[in-house]
Amino acid sequence: MVPMLVIIPVMVVVVILIAFAVIGTTRSNPTQDAQDAVARERRAARKAERERRKAERG
Repeated sequence: MVPMLVIIPVMVVVVILIAFAVIGTTRSNPTQDAQDAVARERRAARKAERERRKAERG
């Protein structure tokens, strides 16, 4: 039988690793990432349009 002094620290490490894995998966949301990308693209398009109009006016 493995001594309890070995089992307990190993279990603590495993629980911490599982907690980090769960936090990592809940924070990276593919839908949110896609929405952020679309928003960035729209902002860039608006900026480019403003720059174009500004250059047109001169």
